[in-house]
Amino acid sequence: MLDKKRKELGYGKFKPWFDANNFEFSYRHAKRYLYIHDHRARLEGTRVSLSLREALQLLAESDKESKDEEREINPKRKPDEIYKDFKEGKNLAKEEKQILRGWIQEKVNKLKTKAETLEKEIRKIR
Repeated sequence: MLDKKRKELGYGKFKPWFDANNFEFSYRHAKRYLYIHDHRARLEGTRVSLSLREALQLLAESDKESKDEEREINPKRKPDEIYKDFKEGKNLAKEEKQILRGWIQEKVNKLKTKAETLEKEIRKIR
């Protein structure tokens, strides 16, 4: 029912609908149920009756294994992933720091170019 209604309502409208309908569980629990529903194929072959906590734990373990496998297959991560780790205070490898510096510098250069263009626009207005 929740999944059907979520799809029917579309982005940004599900939570207000949920809040207005006084369910006996929280919106946070609803999101958890929907997450399990969206990933139910990954739970096939497990016990028939899992608690919410058990299902989420199995999915989290599966996610971790997938990420570990992906990292082994593709040891070079994307700059935005490295940046996220940097912002979270995680330690970065020397190569990751170099990638991150180059990526940030590229963004700085693009912003400078945009700023120069906008300054020219301002001068034209005067």
